[in-house]
Amino acid sequence: MRAIQSICLMFMMMLVSYAAPAAESGSTTLTGEGWTIETQGDRGRLTIKHERLGTILREVRLNLEANGAVQEMPQWKAEVTGPLVHTSSSRGETKQWTPESGITGRLLVEVLDLKVAGKAGTYDVVALPNWRSATATKDLSLSRQLGLEPGEKYVVFDFWNQALLGVVSDRISVEVKGHDTRVLLVHRLLSRPQLIGTSRHITGAYSIEDLAWNEKTNTLQGRSETVPGADYTLFFHLPPGTPPTVNVTATAGGNPLTVRQERTGDLLSVTFKSQQSPVAWQAKFFGEKKP
Repeated sequence: MRAIQSICLMFMMMLVSYAAPAAESGSTTLTGEGWTIETQGDRGRLTIKHERLGTILREVRLNLEANGAVQEMPQWKAEVTGPLVHTSSSRGETKQWTPESGITGRLLVEVLDLKVAGKAGTYDVVALPNWRSATATKDLSLSRQLGLEPGEKYVVFDFWNQALLGVVSDRISVEVKGHDTRVLLVHRLLSRPQLIGTSRHITGAYSIEDLAWNEKTNTLQGRSETVPGADYTLFFHLPPGTPPTVNVTATAGGNPLTVRQERTGDLLSVTFKSQQSPVAWQAKFFGEKKP
């Protein structure tokens, strides 16, 4: 169930499917209603872009499960088959490309990469689904599979488990239970405290209306749109050298809110009750820095 939920949440604003296997190699490009689907038949890769949303999927690899075995699809192309299917969403009508295949089996997406660039920052939301019953180890290369800069360091946050997986340079391995999905938020490591996720939305970006760092006062501040009545949690990564003491405040409509904070290693969690109006919050770090 969580595998399906993760994928649906990542694409709740659109409905796009893809790709039919093909015997020939080469590239195929489809455009329509602001969407662009690019395939690289000789490499078996798929990229989906939108004129407003940017890159949705980048060089996704498809596998085919048939007759009890899984094999990579080396050659395929995208095509529109039959009438376009219309679906309703909060942002209006969108188009759907439907899969057609002459092979008996299922198309299995091994990595989904959503590129986020907004008020919450610029980072990747990566889904690693396990379509099988047994627990599987998933190996992820940030440079090869996500297109991130090799040699850079990145903070990896596990959304469903609300856990910091650590700082990595390129490769990370995680275990995924059968018929489950691990969703990782991958941020470029900063030398100061940074927001790496929220509890409201899988992308970590949906509720963030504003975010800023004040270097002079060592303060990270922002504004969040929350769902009234529910707990809302912000997750921050604290790199080495962060001042040991933090004072967190939150207000809504000028009224102060009760704030709970918890630190586990380099992860700081800040929780308060959601409000009808946007919540302004700030975390000020002070005290002698640790070496």
